[in-house]
Amino acid sequence: MLISFETQYPENGFEIFSLYLNDSLQRIQKRLGLERYKEIAQLLVSALHNHARIGSVQGHEAWIVRLLADYYDPMYEYQLSKKQDLVIFRGNYEEALEWALDFNNSRLSPLNKPVSRQL
Repeated sequence: MLISFETQYPENGFEIFSLYLNDSLQRIQKRLGLERYKEIAQLLVSALHNHARIGSVQGHEAWIVRLLADYYDPMYEYQLSKKQDLVIFRGNYEEALEWALDFNNSRLSPLNKPVSRQL
């Protein structure tokens, strides 16, 4: 993402990228709550500072993990709970793969071969 900002704005791409991230976070401040917003914003500021100073992107992981856990996961669960009647299966990756293969194989005509379970 930074590369596209630096390509489009060669003089100040990193600064515009930083503003974009801060503005995006600020737009969901109300849903995060003030305390969580401040914590994530501080993590973002620190990550951007280290990124600009020493070129390390490592610090971005901290604010992204918090944003996923504190905003996107709850939002996903909320949206999913509103559509619970549409869910036909729920499980981890392996369980979902097994279910999908079984579902696909049960729908095949006798002339077709079942899909292999090995990846």
